Amino acid sequence: MVDVAVHKQNERGIIKEILPSTGGPFGGISVDDRAFEAFLESIISREILDIFQNSYFEDFKMLFDEFEAKKRGYMHRKVFITIPLELERLLKKKSGIGLSSTLKKNQYTELVEFKRNKLRLEPSLFNSFFQPAIDGIIKTIQNVLANQLCADLTHIIMVGGLSGSKIIQNALQETFPKCQFLIPDYPELAVLKGAVYFGHLPNAVSGRFARFTYGINICRRFIPGEDLESKRIIVNEVARCQDVFLSIVQRGDQIQTATEYSCVTMLLKQNQHIATIYVSDNKKPKYIDDEGCKPLGSLTITALHESKENAEIEQTIIFGETALTFRVSQCGSDRCWEISFDLLDEASVPDFLHT
Repeated sequence: MVDVAVHKQNERGIIKEILPSTGGPFGGISVDDRAFEAFLESIISREILDIFQNSYFEDFKMLFDEFEAKKRGYMHRKVFITIPLELERLLKKKSGIGLSSTLKKNQYTELVEFKRNKLRLEPSLFNSFFQPAIDGIIKTIQNVLANQLCADLTHIIMVGGLSGSKIIQNALQETFPKCQFLIPDYPELAVLKGAVYFGHLPNAVSGRFARFTYGINICRRFIPGEDLESKRIIVNEVARCQDVFLSIVQRGDQIQTATEYSCVTMLLKQNQHIATIYVSDNKKPKYIDDEGCKPLGSLTITALHESKENAEIEQTIIFGETALTFRVSQCGSDRCWEISFDLLDEASVPDFLHT
């Protein structure tokens, strides 16, 4: 994946996100697992490649690891990639001919040759592996720069594994000559170092955009023709819709650290209520069991009703730097329940929050 985010630094060195991150599957996977694997498949067939991967996984991994190393140091010259002996033997066993003879019958006959257990790829062929990634990255950056908030943008920082590729660096620098590019010596480690730095100095970032939608579960009046019949229940002779996702913060909303985002709901008379915070990777989920929705945590609230038939509760989300707090309080009283989630703890939150 490639993510493009825009930040602005104030005079105190504090960073604020000014546009939601955007991107797509244009990163290393689109070069490795798609373009290069498709090239191998066209030469030796999908069947043989699958057998090789399943039976000789270590050799399969070494082949792709070598390609990973070649693409990072690529300098528009012929590229040599070692072919494992087991792959050559497997090809001869299944097809009756070796890799050298296979290439002579292939569409790449003028672009690839096989000598001394190595594939020799012409620069034009190797460049083609990168083109889908280059096109996707350039288009994403162009869309970001078209926003008027980026009118004074002067620097582009490249981090992550694919940022170490010279061909990617050169393509972006040629396309955006007015921008100054900052690329660390080990861009693949910069993301990890940034996470460690952020853990020690969480106040380094003052504002950002919500990457997910956060909300609660409510049971409102049933709307015929709009709500699913399976969600219809009868409460006190009134048709209601259960499992409705009420958004408190939507994906793409700008959020500030330590700011409270709340909503007030009324509960029907009951002695106990379980308040649950839900998170979704959809912008406007309708129900809590929609695809992409997951419960983040729950609070059990007791003794809500003493003299009133119904009670109002305020449900609040507070975004910290590396944590999220869910608070429920009973309106008109000092009763309050609270739970926090460490967003750096992979065991405490849904998997997609870490993607």
